[in-house]
Amino acid sequence: MRPPHSCFPAFGSIKSTASEAFRTSFQLMQHACSMSTVCNPRSSIEATMNRGCQAASKGPVRGSSCATRKSALHSLCNGNVSLRLRHVASLRTRTLFSCASSSHASLCDAISEAAATLQPQLSLQQASLVLITSNAAMPLDNTSLTQQLQQLFPHAQLVGAISPPASASMPPIDQLPVEGSANGEQDRSPSTQVLACALKDARVRTFYADAPTLPELPDLEALMVQKQHPHMLLFATASFPLSQQLSVLDAAFPSGTKAGAVLDDQAMLLVGDGERVEAHARGAAGVAFLDGVHVDCVVSHGARQMAKVAVTDRSGGRINKLANSSAASVVDQVERLGGKLLFALTSPSVTQPVIQQPTYEADGAISVEASCGDLVLGSDDADAVLLRPDAAGADEDLTICMSRYAEALRTQTVLDEQELTTSVDSAAASSDGGAAATRERLSHAAAASLGAAIVVTSHERALGAFFGRPGHEASAIRRCLLRPSLPIATVTSRLQIGSLPPAPKRERTRTLVHASSCVAVLLRAARARNAAAPTLLCDGGSERKRFGGVLSDAPQMLIQALGADDAEAALTVETDASNGSADQSVPLAIVGTFLFPGATASFHIFEPRYRLLLQRAQKYGTPLAVGADTTLGTTAEIIEYRELLDGRLEVNLRGRRRFLASGQWVLPGSFGLWMVNPTYFDDDSNGEASDLAQTEVHAKMADLAKTNLSIFARVCEHHAWPIDKLAGPTPSETDPAAVSMWMAAAMPAELERKRSWMLSQDVVERLRSQGEWLAWAVAQNAAKPQK
Repeated sequence: MRPPHSCFPAFGSIKSTASEAFRTSFQLMQHACSMSTVCNPRSSIEATMNRGCQAASKGPVRGSSCATRKSALHSLCNGNVSLRLRHVASLRTRTLFSCASSSHASLCDAISEAAATLQPQLSLQQASLVLITSNAAMPLDNTSLTQQLQQLFPHAQLVGAISPPASASMPPIDQLPVEGSANGEQDRSPSTQVLACALKDARVRTFYADAPTLPELPDLEALMVQKQHPHMLLFATASFPLSQQLSVLDAAFPSGTKAGAVLDDQAMLLVGDGERVEAHARGAAGVAFLDGVHVDCVVSHGARQMAKVAVTDRSGGRINKLANSSAASVVDQVERLGGKLLFALTSPSVTQPVIQQPTYEADGAISVEASCGDLVLGSDDADAVLLRPDAAGADEDLTICMSRYAEALRTQTVLDEQELTTSVDSAAASSDGGAAATRERLSHAAAASLGAAIVVTSHERALGAFFGRPGHEASAIRRCLLRPSLPIATVTSRLQIGSLPPAPKRERTRTLVHASSCVAVLLRAARARNAAAPTLLCDGGSERKRFGGVLSDAPQMLIQALGADDAEAALTVETDASNGSADQSVPLAIVGTFLFPGATASFHIFEPRYRLLLQRAQKYGTPLAVGADTTLGTTAEIIEYRELLDGRLEVNLRGRRRFLASGQWVLPGSFGLWMVNPTYFDDDSNGEASDLAQTEVHAKMADLAKTNLSIFARVCEHHAWPIDKLAGPTPSETDPAAVSMWMAAAMPAELERKRSWMLSQDVVERLRSQGEWLAWAVAQNAAKPQK
């Protein structure tokens, strides 16, 4: 079957010296490479050359031999090897994805608007899979909705997750304001997203189950016998016995990826095959990817571990005792010290703590999700883990996981393209770019096989309350994969379903139900005979152990890529008008101390987020701020910058201007870098005082500065401190304000005392307080017995 004309590449750049017959041969070769399975690129290309020669022999150059025409065709390809390889690689990507959104309150109107947006990008007649997620109002009669879906997507397998209108839902990713919900308010406005896929060489089937069972799939028995395990995307209502369903799927298809969501109460499911679409208020609906598409899964939460307690008494999914004490009382005691925490379970059989939605019973027991209880609690050494939610840690964990996924994708791309690269090495070697450049182009083109992503996340993570701005995880995934236009649909849910990679010394992959987590489902085209297993990743926390030393290749490469991207650097200087201020948001490095204006300080930078921050600031001059926490900081400039061989940095910074921070949010895909909206302040100028009063004030400040400098110099001499290296060169006593800032930075006072000096806008008061602290320090030193 001849493809539509739009499938053929433009040939305007091919050299005009080539005959029309060879143009035809070249076109046929590309057509065959795009329509065949490309399992053996060499044989495919040679066979296509022969067919091209036969076709060309009927044209104007009929008198030429086939061997001569082959030779001419090779010459043509050698002269345009870059063009040919680019087209071959791009045409191999036969899976198209596109996502559109709408904010209509009516579900029917929202779907119509999203479909109109999709039409220019992907013909709805060609769509073979459609995913709809929404919290818009469904019509009273579902008949009109199902008829609309059948007309819009006549040949598509369709599945939809429709949350009740009252539930919180994330606004469409492409309609998020630049400033977002910086104040952490949740957006409950209607939101509908439609992800359409044209899976030309893939087989997909939607299914529905009102009770746990194997889905009715074509050739199900053959799939199980041949161990061709399909991947599953599953959406379940709150009342559905999900643990039993996951057990069935894991037993039948152990190597297939399973991911999805448990929806809110009163949610509706849509499922259909183009000829018929149904709406269900209970049960589970899903998509089975039988062939042609890899479904990868990344599970991330990034919460910080606060306590780990052994499970000493349990029965099924019910935990009676932790460390031989009442389970609920142990959790209560830890929360009194650390605030409200997340409850998770872990054992040697899982690769990261699995966050639960526990139920606290009246008798002091804790009940958890049965699917997790059967797997995790089945181990004799299962533990309960109490975790603290942390937005920066969550972004750091997701960024590290996605950097590892990008590395796995690059590795798989190299393997997938090895045969094709080998078949064109002779042509590439004679081109200007050389074989290395050709391989690089192939790798980048094949990496485009990653077509779309589905982000399943909790309500608090998807909305502005957790990260500070909504849509964080989708933005982070796009940045980490360097794919700013990657189609992503986001599903907010009560619970998240995701397969975890096998634990060490274990081979079996198990699917668990998570809470307060992010499950990224990544869809990519697969070659027909590609036997590679799907990529399953989780727990970037192990990478944190390396922060003090050498990072692994994946995050280090991502730091270099993001740090060298001027478009990414521009994200750190966006203007925030959410609070009526024209000040720019600034990235804040939390270093546990304050950098005072005019003073200098040296830092050893080993955390990935600060490596990225300093790299951008050095290369592009982007803003930089330092503070002890996210409430108070100082803008800074780089005085010295030195990069070590392992990627760590040694920098010297000078403080510039103080500010109070508000509207804190985490920059997506930055390893957990906080952004803040600064409100700048300076010392009072005493502008309204008379000249005589100002003279008296300046005289008092000069006396205090001189006295404090003299006392501090004696203290430094007594302790052999290098006074000029503590916070930069000692300022002149004729500049009392500079002296007060320099001494605030140089003196080894406690952090809260430094905070008070940082906040003070009265130079006289700051100098007087510093003098009192010096007198106290001298008295303390005199009271100590001499050695």
